[in-house]
Amino acid sequence: MARETTGVSNLDATLTAIVERAARLAEADVVIARIADESGGLVAHAVHARSESVRAELEGSRIDVDSVPITEQTGLEQLPRPLQLAAGRVAAVGLLRLPVSDNGSIVGSVELMRSRSEFDDLQLILARAAADEVALAWRAFAGPGPKRPPPPPTRSTCCVAPRTRTSR
Repeated sequence: MARETTGVSNLDATLTAIVERAARLAEADVVIARIADESGGLVAHAVHARSESVRAELEGSRIDVDSVPITEQTGLEQLPRPLQLAAGRVAAVGLLRLPVSDNGSIVGSVELMRSRSEFDDLQLILARAAADEVALAWRAFAGPGPKRPPPPPTRSTCCVAPRTRTSR
């Protein structure tokens, strides 16, 4: 299915804003937003990295949709090759991988890495909000149904309130 150039441009701009904000709020060294393409792979559409060379390495990188965890994953185990390389380059200690879903189907992923320490509970909530924002962006600009024009820019564009923590 062909995508409208404007829709892809708006999607990429929105995803870039999401990953930049997620990096700042979660204090991540690397944040990647991936979206499924027509061949079933997940392609990095937006990358934040403190290192310009790591960002360049990850931009446009692909992972197999089957490598995305069904639920959020922490830790450096079982990473696809592009993520293994990036984690090594930034000496990642903390890693979060979150699926981006729409109606039960994985349509993307969000990955966060940091070298200082693992992510805490608040940062996990912020990462979940970023994954929710990526799902909303995908639905608005690339998903099924009629495409919408981009919203007027505001400080709160693409903001989703974090999920409240439930007691276990």
